[in-house]
Amino acid sequence: MPENKEEIEHLAGMSLIQEFGLSTSNDLNSSLDALIAALSKAIGQLLQTQPEKLFQILYRLDVNESIVKKTFQEKAGEELCLTLAQKMVERQIQRIQIRQKYSGKSPEDSHY
Repeated sequence: MPENKEEIEHLAGMSLIQEFGLSTSNDLNSSLDALIAALSKAIGQLLQTQPEKLFQILYRLDVNESIVKKTFQEKAGEELCLTLAQKMVERQIQRIQIRQKYSGKSPEDSHY
C-alpha cells in the first residue's frame, strides 16, 4: 500500500511526464502544480498540431469519455488545456491507488 500521498503523486507525475515526452526537471518532479502547467502547455500544442495524438493519450490514460466531452463543451483555450491536465493527473493517481490496493505491492514495485 502507498505510504503517502506525495509518493503516489510522484509516480503519477513520472508516468505522465513519460507519456508526454516532457523533460524531467526538478520542478516537474517536486510540484504537482508545475506538472499540471507543463501538461497544459503540451496539451495546447497537441490540440493545435496533433489532436488525434491527444485523444489517444486520453484513451490510454482511461480518462472518462463523458468528462472529456463535457470539458470540451464547457471550456476553451487555456482553461480547456488546464482542466484536461488536471483530469489526467487525477485519473493517473486514481489508477495507481486502485492497482496498489488490489495488488498489495508497494509503490516502488509498480510500473505505470
